[in-house]
Amino acid sequence: MPVDQFIPLKTNAVWNFGDKRKTGFVTVAVMDPPAPPEEFEIVKEADVFQAAQLSASGEDFSGVWALGARFNGSGQIEIGVITGSSGIEWDKRIDFVVGTVVRCTASAAITEGRKVVVKKTKEEVKPARLFKQRVNNAASSRYVGEHNLGVASFYNRTVTNYFYTTNGRGIERTWNFANSSIWE
Repeated sequence: MPVDQFIPLKTNAVWNFGDKRKTGFVTVAVMDPPAPPEEFEIVKEADVFQAAQLSASGEDFSGVWALGARFNGSGQIEIGVITGSSGIEWDKRIDFVVGTVVRCTASAAITEGRKVVVKKTKEEVKPARLFKQRVNNAASSRYVGEHNLGVASFYNRTVTNYFYTTNGRGIERTWNFANSSIWE
């Protein structure tokens, strides 16, 4: 199956709300998404995704504000300043240059019927097809001596790592990166 592709975007945005306090996601620019590569479609994220202040200028302004991006109901990308619970009251104009990335995935038309499932017995699995891990410490010494195979699987925003032995999985660890608090 084709690997997801990412398209970087850069746009201008303007904060110019006078002396009105703004809270939450404050839209400062709206743009059409780019055309996806052939046989791909843009993934319209349900939540706010990362955007970054590449530069900013304005009278008495020298900071870096938290920015995000999201898809609106008409499929456009909104760039917004993300305020804290008390909001932001800034009565001067700020001109931002903002960067973000949109993800594209293979369209259903090209992935339909391309799913390949390979079933192998333990005897058929060769070490070259898995990660070789040769970490010899108290936690892994019995696995290193027995098999040397470490496996990492990636599903959506979850990563799982374990050692594979003749008795099955051992020392399994899972990380879920879907929680936005991990990135704060």
